[in-house]
Amino acid sequence: MSKLKNRETSFNTKLAEVLKTKHPKWREPDAVRAESGGILPGKTPDIFINLIAPIIIESEFMPANSVEKDAIARINKKVAGSTKTIEQVIALRIPQRIQNCAEIDLEKEIRAGKFEYCLFSVDDAHSPLQRWPESGWLDGSVDDLVALIEQAAITEKLIRESLATLQGAVAGAASQLVEATRDCPE
Repeated sequence: MSKLKNRETSFNTKLAEVLKTKHPKWREPDAVRAESGGILPGKTPDIFINLIAPIIIESEFMPANSVEKDAIARINKKVAGSTKTIEQVIALRIPQRIQNCAEIDLEKEIRAGKFEYCLFSVDDAHSPLQRWPESGWLDGSVDDLVALIEQAAITEKLIRESLATLQGAVAGAASQLVEATRDCPE
């Protein structure tokens, strides 16, 4: 009798559960979802992480021949019911040993495992697609993956928009201060 193998959907569901334990905000309802339809038109992302900048993880068991293609296909897609667009997608290659482990050990294997992954990103709909690293794969634990997710959520576009907002607020405050002190003696 052949041994049952874990399915990708089982892995994604368990990985999402593990990710929820890694950050207090990720425990909120709908912050981290696995295999949920209705997020992208016509597509079901493997894992959707709803941060300031939403991030998708596309996963596949090794040899993971199409995971990069699947990840790239999610870039620049609009999140349903939102003004947000997917600008960051992680392609994750799952080691074969996780597919072959007993389902009862799946969480333990995810927490102890090493994964290979890369990040695809765009700055906006008109910028070129970037891959990090440019070639090859990063490898690391689920905690390393969490660090990448947190870093990727702070996009250059978000930083520019935040700086513009801050500059506008400082200029407005300075203008009000000048106006309020215009008639005051020096």
